[in-house]
Amino acid sequence: MEEQIRYRMDYQSTAYQSLRGKTILIVGEVVNRKRYVWDVARQYDIKVIYTDTDKDANARNDAAHFIHLDLSDHTQDESNADIVLNVLKSSGIQIDGCLTFNDDFVVLVALISTKLGLTGAGVEGAKITKSKHDTYAYLRQEPDILDTCHFVADSHRICNKNDILSVIQKIKLPAIIKTEYGSDAYGVSMVTNKEECLNVFEKLQCLYNSPAGRDPSIQYAFGTSHGRSVVLMEHIGGTEHDVNIIMFKGILIDAFITDNGPTRKDTFFETASSLPTCLPNEKKEELIQAAFLCCTKLGLLSGVFNVEMKMTENGPKLLEINPRLPGYCSRSYILQLYGVDLVVCAFLISCGIKPVLPNQLHADGHIMGVMCVASIHGLALKTPEIEKQIKMLSLNKEIGYFSIYDESFLIKSKTGMDYLCGNIYVKEHDLEAAKRKLLKVCDDLGINTPEYPVSYFLKDFNSV
Repeated sequence: MEEQIRYRMDYQSTAYQSLRGKTILIVGEVVNRKRYVWDVARQYDIKVIYTDTDKDANARNDAAHFIHLDLSDHTQDESNADIVLNVLKSSGIQIDGCLTFNDDFVVLVALISTKLGLTGAGVEGAKITKSKHDTYAYLRQEPDILDTCHFVADSHRICNKNDILSVIQKIKLPAIIKTEYGSDAYGVSMVTNKEECLNVFEKLQCLYNSPAGRDPSIQYAFGTSHGRSVVLMEHIGGTEHDVNIIMFKGILIDAFITDNGPTRKDTFFETASSLPTCLPNEKKEELIQAAFLCCTKLGLLSGVFNVEMKMTENGPKLLEINPRLPGYCSRSYILQLYGVDLVVCAFLISCGIKPVLPNQLHADGHIMGVMCVASIHGLALKTPEIEKQIKMLSLNKEIGYFSIYDESFLIKSKTGMDYLCGNIYVKEHDLEAAKRKLLKVCDDLGINTPEYPVSYFLKDFNSV
């Protein structure tokens, strides 16, 4: 334990000395649930230049310098990158790194970084992974040096109803429909026949053509600023896992696996998570190797990447790759258990500095959490009694709580779709203690209901 504490202090000190005084450009909105980005920047004395499409962006006052630019047309990312560079030059600003915490701007940031010779994901990798279809197709190519085709399930791009009629006979059913460019689990559905597939596709197109479909928050969630196509993909069984991988110039620095619980019927939103992974060591290494090979094949050589995978009877299978930091709670979980801040790692890499981590990181306990959904928990979480309970439990460090209430209800009010509105987690000395405590907390707060059976969501989290 003393060695772990000493390492964490040395790591933070080294990172501070490396980042102090650096100037980093952050592109695109930093949503409220990621406000920790600004805290980290202040803690490490980083000068942040921030550019956003919204001239009234909430975070504009957190930056040393705010630049208002309309960068929303992603068909113009190449010319927009030149515009950003010209504004920086005319303002006399030189940057050491460039980052985004927003899916929509991954390609733009890669273009800016490449033009300035900075370290980053790389333009080709960013462009490919922005499209789920292109990601799967690229990884399915005949193996060159890297063979990744066995990590990818059968899938097809659908742009219109005729595409459905031509591919529905080719794919194994049930299958999954997902937006090609969207984030989280928006618009994801399981279909068992042609009629269901046509119905889901039609509903999505109706949403896109409605007044709500023109709202920036909806365009971001469903990825429609990049395109309206969807992907029909073979359903993959097995357990779901997030592999958050740190890479620097093609070298694997480290990876952290979070286990995810089964989803609810008819939805694909995350329900529960557990860290460290319950997988045996050989399965853990298989997942990390698969994530590393997929990133490398795609050209994602430097950065912190979120790789969503399933462990099946036939080994790891890819769900999708997000060429940016993970969302929601993963950053906090990893920081608390291992002392490694993924935001700091991303800042370092963007400045061309290799994060230095020890060869063997040991988790300081076990974290297990459950997501709350708007339709079941949203109103209850805002009642004075429950708010008071959560506040007291948090102050006493009995639980941790993340609220994403405002974002979820904005989406729900405009689309009628359910969404996540918060996360409650506990930290204990081991997995079984964490599971027992989380189940009790969920009973006490009314999170566990017949419609939301928490024990079912935790069923796969068992000691090896």
